[in-house]
Amino acid sequence: MKKRLVTVVLLVFAVFATIGTIKAGGVSEHQRSKTAEKYFLAKQYEKAAPLYAQLVSSNPKNFKYNYYYGICLTIIGKDKNQALPYLEMAIQNPKTPEEIYYYIGRALHFTYRFDEAMRAFTEFNSIIGAKNAGKWGTPQLMECAIMPSSF
Repeated sequence: MKKRLVTVVLLVFAVFATIGTIKAGGVSEHQRSKTAEKYFLAKQYEKAAPLYAQLVSSNPKNFKYNYYYGICLTIIGKDKNQALPYLEMAIQNPKTPEEIYYYIGRALHFTYRFDEAMRAFTEFNSIIGAKNAGKWGTPQLMECAIMPSSF
C-alpha cells in the first residue's frame, strides 16, 4: 500500500513538472538560464538577450537576470535607456558584481546623462583602483563625459 502511494505521488509530481516545462516553451528555467549564460560568456549578446528577457519576465526581482539583461541591452540595444531599469534593479542586491557601475556608466553615457555617468565611473574606479581603470577605458570615457562636444 505504501509503495503504491509513493508511486502515485511521484507520478503526479512528474506529470506536473512536465506540464510546467511544456508551458515554459519546452525548456526549463534552469536550462534557459544556462543557455543564456553560455551565450553571454561567449559575447553572443544578441542570442543571450531574448533568453534573459524571458527569465526577467518570469523572475523580475532576480538580480542576476536583471544584471545580465541590462548589460546585453547596454551593449546591443538600440535604446540604451532601456538597460537602466534592469541595471538599477540589479545594483540593489549586494551580491551584484561591482562591474555594474561600469555598465551603468556606459548606459548613462550613451544617453547623454554625463554627470550621472561620471559618478558611476568614479565609483567603479574607486572599487577597481587606478591601475585597473585603464583596462576598462574609464579615464577616456570620463574625459568624454566632461567634454561631450569632443566627439
